[in-house]
Amino acid sequence: MDAEQTLERFEDEIPAAASGSQKRIQKSNQDFQYLKKVLLGFITMIVVLFAVWLVLLQIGSQGDIFETKRVYESAEEVTDTVEEDEEAAPEEEEAAEGETETAEPAETTEEAAAEKEPEPTAEVSFVNREGNTLIYNVTAPEELTLELTGDESSWVSLTDDLENSYLYEESDGGAFDIDPKATVVNLALGNSTSFDISLNGTGIDNSQRGDTVTVYYQFNITRE
Repeated sequence: MDAEQTLERFEDEIPAAASGSQKRIQKSNQDFQYLKKVLLGFITMIVVLFAVWLVLLQIGSQGDIFETKRVYESAEEVTDTVEEDEEAAPEEEEAAEGETETAEPAETTEEAAAEKEPEPTAEVSFVNREGNTLIYNVTAPEELTLELTGDESSWVSLTDDLENSYLYEESDGGAFDIDPKATVVNLALGNSTSFDISLNGTGIDNSQRGDTVTVYYQFNITRE
């Protein structure tokens, strides 16, 4: 085939080199224009924000919205607050002391009530009579006090099974603390009709002595 004739025949269908180069230049121009628009938009937005900030700053300065304080002024406010708290603290302490002083009498009363122990008591029951001897059973704590109360003096003998002698003479009575280890207490009254007897404040039944003048008492003691 003849090359020249073939090229002339298909000349219209072969793209020109200049056309491709022109398209590349056109595309580059479009990209540049787009970048230029983006930069202009960004710069415009910054300018607008700056203008808004200036307006707000102006308004704030006129209305004292953005009030500035010096560092030492803030320190003075903190110091004033601390001083107020310190002044309030003694008042609270005084109030607490007043409450404590008010509570002390109540506590003292409670302590006094707790310290006041109940007086020891005794249970006395008549058992029987053997001649002139009246026998009683006594249930009592370790602290046991026998009391004699007479209208007139009489011969009195008071002993226990531990050979303790509490009284052996003419007497019109008295209070006698019995040994905590004693289990039997013997009492002899020359004139029993003028005496009353009690153990820890509990009076004994003297109805069994009748008209007998000299009476012997035997108290059998059981400790609680």
